[in-house]
Amino acid sequence: MTADGRGTALVDGGTVRCAEFPFTVLTSNAEREFPAAFLRRCVRLEIRPPDEHRLAAMVAAHLGGDPAATPEGEALIARFLDRQREDGAELANDQLLNALLMAGRGLWEKAGDRRVIEQSLLRPLNEG
Repeated sequence: MTADGRGTALVDGGTVRCAEFPFTVLTSNAEREFPAAFLRRCVRLEIRPPDEHRLAAMVAAHLGGDPAATPEGEALIARFLDRQREDGAELANDQLLNALLMAGRGLWEKAGDRRVIEQSLLRPLNEG
């Protein structure tokens, strides 16, 4: 399909003919290095981890409402950020979203449940 959604582009022998320069986006989570020759031909953008306000906006966009409106949500967001900043834990934003979703569904009411959720859903990605 073409970018405007009204047509198709013919691929003949692995070649795409188009009137515009193609734009390709690659993502990496830095688990491995790309060759230097490849990187010289790329425009690189590094997305830094979100601060508290940006993270709250992201969570609100995904889950609706104010995630810090409940004591559980506020504590979970604070713990997530503390673990990233102070402990150097590599945590993905979707881990926080999943934990908040479970907390919002009442699976966070007991201290034991909190511990299980934190250990399972907020386990650092850089841990073996």
